[in-house]
Amino acid sequence: MTADDQPRTAAELLFGHDRDTGPALARALDDNSALGTLDGALRRLSQAGRQAADTQVAAAAHGLVDLDLADMMAAGWRKQGELADAVERTAANPNNPEVVQLASQRITSTHRPYVDVIVDGARMATINFQLDVEFLVKTLVATVRGGQVVGLSTGSCEVTATLAAEGIQLATRRAGFDPRLAIRRRPRP
Repeated sequence: MTADDQPRTAAELLFGHDRDTGPALARALDDNSALGTLDGALRRLSQAGRQAADTQVAAAAHGLVDLDLADMMAAGWRKQGELADAVERTAANPNNPEVVQLASQRITSTHRPYVDVIVDGARMATINFQLDVEFLVKTLVATVRGGQVVGLSTGSCEVTATLAAEGIQLATRRAGFDPRLAIRRRPRP
């Protein structure tokens, strides 16, 4: 798998590189009747009004699935004790790089945003979403210098994303993922 073939965001992982996420998400919401809670709340709307509300919920939810996978993985690594300790030590002494070998690990990231549906200034409904992303990394060796991870080698990594709305699963996908994407140069906070 080349870097160009890899999903860069949860949206690409769930819905593919070449698909416009908004319509794909709207179809998934419709196909799974996940917006059933809107039926009573929006019954006074015309069919066109209801379709517009459904489309806008999907568009708002797109921000949820447009999250960067490399950023999620990097955030998970910052919580790993051995790696966090090496980052701290090398930040204090940038001339002494460290190599850290980590056993297989699972990094998880859960997001629970919601979308309020507002019609004519009144909140009609709240749609709750959940995105679960899990990375399974097997045998990771990290090189840390100057408080940053500057190199990685790994046996393999797999990422799985699952998206649900109102407790109804909309999509789930698994793919290979190159964890080296998580160490691209970023300014330090």
